[in-house]
Amino acid sequence: MNGPRIFYYIVCILFFIPIILSGCGKENNSYNLGIDGCVYVAEQVSLPEEAGNFKIRNGYLYWLMHQENGFDIRKVPVEECFGKRDVLMLSAGESVLPAGSVPVMSTVYEVDEEGNLFYLSKGNLLVRQQPDGVAEYMVQIGGSGEGIVSLAEGKTGKLAAATQEFIYVINAEGEVEDKVSTGEYTGRENLPDGMYVSIELLKGDSGRIYCVTGRSLWELVDEGGYCLKKLKDSNGQGELLASSQGLMYNGSDGILYRCREDTGVCEALLRWNDSMTGNRPDGEILWISEEKLAVYYRGSSLEAGLYLLTKTPTEELPEKEVLVLAVSSPSDSLVQYVLKFNRNNERYHVAMEYYQGEAAGTRLDARIVSSNPPDLIDLTGMEVEKYAGKDVLENLNPYLEQSTVLGPEDFLENMLESYIVNGSLVCLPREFYCDTVIGRASQVGSMPGWTMEDVRILTEEYPQKELFYNAGISALVGKFFGSYILESYIDWKSGECSFDGEKFIAFMEWIAELTGGEDSEDVFFESMTGTMDKGRLLSVSAMVGTLEDILREEVFFQEKVTATGYPSADGTARHYGHPYNLIGIVADSGRKEGAWQFLEAFLTDSSIDYLFLPSRKSVLQEKAEYLMEPDYRLDVNGETLLKKDGTPLIIPKITFLGIADGSVDVDYMTVEQMEQVYEVIATADFTLRDSIRTDILDIIVEEMSPCLTGNKTYEQAAAVVQNRVQNMVRESISDSGGQG
Repeated sequence: MNGPRIFYYIVCILFFIPIILSGCGKENNSYNLGIDGCVYVAEQVSLPEEAGNFKIRNGYLYWLMHQENGFDIRKVPVEECFGKRDVLMLSAGESVLPAGSVPVMSTVYEVDEEGNLFYLSKGNLLVRQQPDGVAEYMVQIGGSGEGIVSLAEGKTGKLAAATQEFIYVINAEGEVEDKVSTGEYTGRENLPDGMYVSIELLKGDSGRIYCVTGRSLWELVDEGGYCLKKLKDSNGQGELLASSQGLMYNGSDGILYRCREDTGVCEALLRWNDSMTGNRPDGEILWISEEKLAVYYRGSSLEAGLYLLTKTPTEELPEKEVLVLAVSSPSDSLVQYVLKFNRNNERYHVAMEYYQGEAAGTRLDARIVSSNPPDLIDLTGMEVEKYAGKDVLENLNPYLEQSTVLGPEDFLENMLESYIVNGSLVCLPREFYCDTVIGRASQVGSMPGWTMEDVRILTEEYPQKELFYNAGISALVGKFFGSYILESYIDWKSGECSFDGEKFIAFMEWIAELTGGEDSEDVFFESMTGTMDKGRLLSVSAMVGTLEDILREEVFFQEKVTATGYPSADGTARHYGHPYNLIGIVADSGRKEGAWQFLEAFLTDSSIDYLFLPSRKSVLQEKAEYLMEPDYRLDVNGETLLKKDGTPLIIPKITFLGIADGSVDVDYMTVEQMEQVYEVIATADFTLRDSIRTDILDIIVEEMSPCLTGNKTYEQAAAVVQNRVQNMVRESISDSGGQG
């Protein structure tokens, strides 16, 4: 097959992946276990310690073994490792490095189908070693500190070696034929200091070399000199993985696809959830045969290890009741817990059914009202009130009352109240985080809460300083002043608005002064590196996602801070609570008992790590007590060691990286520091909000932005805002039966 045709096919593969994802579940009203009636059943392989980075080439399984002064590369026949036996075990294997040779100095290596080995030796030397152990060539790659991050073998013995800045092309004789600067393709030059775009080289089954940079796919091509030719942007929907059979696509829908360059077909191979394995394997897919493959997971997580996956008809699997969990983009912790639940529960298997892509919401709505709806829904990021208002979600209050391990008292009161709709508790979150505004206590005071006028006074008191980073009209209206606007210019009971009055016009003119007459589409972002610029007053969109986050801001500001919250009409602090891993049970589920069993277990099991703050008060308090308790360093007799000044020597509980001089250690949190965190949490607003509020703020930005450039007067823009918003609010009140 010629080159242009293959190029066309790989573009087709990546173009149709979003279509494949958007069509998942479109034709069925029930979940079908497996792909085409088969599941790849996982068996864990017992590994030697320090084994990892596996590849399958020319009938052998290769891997790295960590040693004291570097790495050894081992191999073993595939059949010896994955053959039929009671216990799958990886032997010590044989080293492919000559006796007495310099050890491998990097985890990056490659093996071609003839058994030639490519690896890095001391001095950043790239070695090509023949199967008999003889080094065919050694070539210096890159400058000082320019480490190789990826290798891929191409046609006619050529090799591509990628660093963070260049892709080097080495010919069969070991000569650097060309090098391609990745910066002009990845936009690396425009990134903030300390940030970079990841580079990964992948070999296609036709011998072509592809380059994945961030969310884009490129091909390394020779056009009288090597360059990168963009094929597709993935839009973050999944990732391409290497295999000895060419490219694999690990979709964000929990399915592994095999990409066939010769036909342009993307074949669904397996669902990770059905195989009871994690959805993010490390390294390449280890292709053994059409019936068997293997995957490796690094680290200490639940799925860590090497697994053999064997294609098995679903009728041969142990019989379990299937609970369908409808998801969009499930969190790692939810995926992990589903894996744990499925491995340990003998009665139920939780199957994740993905709703992504075009018209995902419509398809989910249709599935919910079908004769066989899902049993559970991950409502994180969804419009919960849409489903709650239609009595689609089961009332969880009776389940909490009957539970022996969980009750309403286990959750924050302000959080629980927000999820009660028409007297029904419609969902429960496992975690949460809060958004707030943080400023220097010396400038904003020590008490939370302020009005728009307080903000005006602050800016007038410090006229030479910026209010915060990225002070564009989109950020100011859509985020910072959002609560103030929605509370001050709309009567949510009557539907009357006052956007065409002098007060609102004067307010928008003041915002124009703050922005300098310019807008920015960027959102608020503080890199949290170094220290807070003295020229800026506030940290906006400051996330309180852990108990240490306000303390992090204090270290960032290098002085005492106050979580003031967003300004409001009455001066009350507005901290916004956001649920994470928010799960509800479908009211028409035929397996509510099993659905609650899963949800209860998910909420109470603390063995799966929390990304944000735990919703259960007891777990939150346990973490708080740990952070406030000094960890005194003791001598062999159990006595507290002292510093030279006589004070106790304490082991730091907290380390903040990237702040001040690189890292800052904090021994423990004080009661006062922890109280401010709890104040934000206890007063956070978790109220369910429909999209109308966001739409209103978007309208204001849309209509008022032209005023910055003089293309429209403020009076003209305000009149349009008044008309559009008032119609929207009145229609919303009418649809909700008079409830604003």
